[in-house]
Amino acid sequence: MTSPKQPSIAKFKEFVLESVETVKSLESESIYPYIEEQLQILIEADHLYILVLEPPKRYNILSLDRIYEPQMKEEHLFSEVITKKQPLLLKDLEHSLLYKEKLDNLTDHEIEELVLVPVWIQKEKRATFPNILVWGAIEKNSDKQFSQKQILYLIKFLEGVKPYFPNVENREKLTLAQCLDNTHALEKAIARDKQYFHSIIHDVRTPMNALIGFLDLLALNETDITKKEYLHSALKSGEHMVRLINDALDVAKIESGELPIEKKPFDLHDALADTVKIFYETARKKNILLSTYIDPLLPEKIISDQYRIKQVLSNLLSNAIKFTPENGSILIDIVLDTNKNVITIAVSDTGIGIKKEALEDIFVAYRQESSSTERDFGGTGLGLNISYQIVSLLGGRLRVESTEGEGSTFSFDLPAITPEETKPLIELTKIDKSVRLYRWKKRKDIRAKTIRRYLKRFQLNVVLEDANGTLKEIYQNSNYNKSDIFIIEKLFIDEDDYEYTQLLLDKGCSVIWIEDTFGITFNYFKGNIVKLSYPILTKKLYEALQHKDPQESEKHGKTIDFDTNLSEKKILVVDDNRINLKFMDALITKMNMKVRLADDAETALEKLSEEKFDMLIIDENMPKMLGSEAIAIIKEKINNNEMESLAIISLSGDSHHGDRIRKAGADEVLTKPVSIEQLKSVIEKYLS
Repeated sequence: MTSPKQPSIAKFKEFVLESVETVKSLESESIYPYIEEQLQILIEADHLYILVLEPPKRYNILSLDRIYEPQMKEEHLFSEVITKKQPLLLKDLEHSLLYKEKLDNLTDHEIEELVLVPVWIQKEKRATFPNILVWGAIEKNSDKQFSQKQILYLIKFLEGVKPYFPNVENREKLTLAQCLDNTHALEKAIARDKQYFHSIIHDVRTPMNALIGFLDLLALNETDITKKEYLHSALKSGEHMVRLINDALDVAKIESGELPIEKKPFDLHDALADTVKIFYETARKKNILLSTYIDPLLPEKIISDQYRIKQVLSNLLSNAIKFTPENGSILIDIVLDTNKNVITIAVSDTGIGIKKEALEDIFVAYRQESSSTERDFGGTGLGLNISYQIVSLLGGRLRVESTEGEGSTFSFDLPAITPEETKPLIELTKIDKSVRLYRWKKRKDIRAKTIRRYLKRFQLNVVLEDANGTLKEIYQNSNYNKSDIFIIEKLFIDEDDYEYTQLLLDKGCSVIWIEDTFGITFNYFKGNIVKLSYPILTKKLYEALQHKDPQESEKHGKTIDFDTNLSEKKILVVDDNRINLKFMDALITKMNMKVRLADDAETALEKLSEEKFDMLIIDENMPKMLGSEAIAIIKEKINNNEMESLAIISLSGDSHHGDRIRKAGADEVLTKPVSIEQLKSVIEKYLS
């Protein structure tokens, strides 16, 4: 049979049935070699071996005629797969923290991609070692490439044939054909549900596109700091809602083996800061103290998938908040190991913790500690499994430590791959001042500890003022210098302290004032005073210590420079949602270009036949005619010289439609909601 690399369900079913019929007729010693051949057809590897367990923990590699024993006390790919009970696909072994060449490479060749799939045949509840391990590899400079889809078929194939492996007892009562028929019916039902699900997702994404777009427009050139903070919070909350929608879509992508990973340079601090701010508010409402430490020595930029890293952190923070009771605490700790060049992102909580026996299956899909966990706390049990798969694809490692009743720490390591000449996040320069912490001496909460940790990292001289003292006593005491910086938290001061804060400012001291995000108390002071709001993050604290107002760069609001040479360009926008049309009209007008609007594809085709346009921006999901159908017609007219050429940009609420739209002839496909920066970038790319 030819390779079913991307087969239909029917073709795959035929492939499995043929394989089973052949296996039935083989002698025991011929079964594993035959299965190896069939697996090779499925995933087209340069090397593929079946490792058969010889208890207690040795594996016989039949094709190589040798024994392999995984080193379970060391961290490497085999130990990871066995302990986490998860199949793994690694794409870039050079930068993977899981792969150890001496322990994981069964050949003498240089390997680029590797897949390892464990198979438990017998049904012992606590079987530590899988009965079978399938090891597949692709060499460097090979023209082959593993896909998640191939690995999915490999796993399904192994599930289908494993009852016929030698020495297997308690085979299923249903025949394989019956199982495959049942699976086929189930997958058809799932496909119907997915179609309905994707239509709902589109209906949500379309209004979110307008909501985020208008918030973005309002933020442009906004000078009022308070209004800007409101807009920023609303915008980030909207973006977080979109990420939740995308998380739901990712469940389907993982199940179908199509989860995309895109590695590009980005600012890790800023990316994670956005996520932390959103979850800080969620934690605050539950009276949970949340604090974040971001190592100043982190590289300014790393090369990885920004969206996926934020997705994993969001999943871990969501769980931490869910399982931490009121008055508990959560620490997000992001540090760089300069020796190993590894970034570790850890989320520690003082929650309910996890039973020791439950830790073994914590990363298995749909697995929660108990049925009461879902009942009491909610959730599907998918978040950790998704996170585990994502971190592995990023070349990292996700781990957990937990004590029942005391809390948990989930952490993931990432390779610190950086662009050339990348500087550290903060190039530390000596601040020749003493920092005086007022009313913090006896405080033991996580936020106070984190601020002191930052100050120590900045190599500052820190003075803890007497917890029972007052600013009046400090002011009257000569034991401070005019260059000193006082860090004062509004929550822990007396009424008289306001007056003496101003007197200290009058004397020439600096003050870092910490209050709630939208508080206005600090505005009443005059002098060298800077306001910080929780969560306290590296960049803003360091700027404040140098007496650079962290908000100074934002006082003039968010600005975007538009290309002034595009004023003669004309764009046709097509969307059946009038709010989206209104947003696009406002944006393109702001960019000083001409804009025409149409609310369906047929009207758009009429306008294109009457006027010359430089660009078409068209929505995909519209009544009467899909955007891709209209694009195909336009492309045909252009090819027949019936219409002048123009750039075609498609907007879609469903990323699954991308291939169809590109095939129709679109130059770019953008998934809603689309930011102003995205639209600006695409417009300038094709019209400048």
